[in-house]
Amino acid sequence: MGSNDPNDWDDLELGEDAPLFDADPELIRAFYAQRHKQASSKLSQADQTPLSTTLKTAAADPSAGQADDDSQASAARYGLQTAEQLRESKAQRQAAHCRRLETLDPQVSGRDSETVYRSKTGRKADLAAERAEEATKRRREEERQMLQMEWGKGVVQRQAKEAQQQQLEAEKHRPLARHADDKELNDYLKNRSHWDDPAAKFSAGRHASKRRRPTYQGPAPPANRFGIAPGYRWDGVDRSSGFEAEYFKHQSQRTLKAQREYAYRTEDM
Repeated sequence: MGSNDPNDWDDLELGEDAPLFDADPELIRAFYAQRHKQASSKLSQADQTPLSTTLKTAAADPSAGQADDDSQASAARYGLQTAEQLRESKAQRQAAHCRRLETLDPQVSGRDSETVYRSKTGRKADLAAERAEEATKRRREEERQMLQMEWGKGVVQRQAKEAQQQQLEAEKHRPLARHADDKELNDYLKNRSHWDDPAAKFSAGRHASKRRRPTYQGPAPPANRFGIAPGYRWDGVDRSSGFEAEYFKHQSQRTLKAQREYAYRTEDM
């Protein structure tokens, strides 16, 4: 709205219902004076309306300011409101939202639809197929571990285990009491070896393995730190760099020096 001084109305913009520019200036001043009077009367009436009257009117007509259409029932109110009106407006918006969701197409809202699982790349994943694949992988891993455990055992271990199983099966059918005339028991006791048996060396050949790896049988080889014997094909020629000999020589010198120092410190005691 423009200035309240009628003398400044010459600069006002004209509306659609304003007089033409070639009209009498007095007529234009009278027109805008009437417009200003009407606007001032409306403002004075709004200022004189008490706040209690506004609240009572809003409470008496809670549906005021809302559209009649259900699609716009969730529109929020504006202006001064009471706490009860705010709660009621919130409840109405929630109810309208629920009604709108109930009327939506299930394909749009996703109601009663199956859960969609996705992989790390974002693609849809078939949960049943993945579970079956995991079970297959787990079964293959168990079979591989069992096979690896079987391969980890040598032929001798497998034969010993089979013999033990056969022995246990045979023990089931034997009597509990076994006497001195039991030939199988006597053979078992005779073949046992004891560490304190003075005649064990005479029967050592029976228990020795038939296949023995060949060992070096020549002159004594040079000593080394780890006590490793040379191969059975060694010709007796030392082809090393001499480090082992220098190492043992240095160790002997350190021991001799320590003994001499100890004897020197204790000769006057």
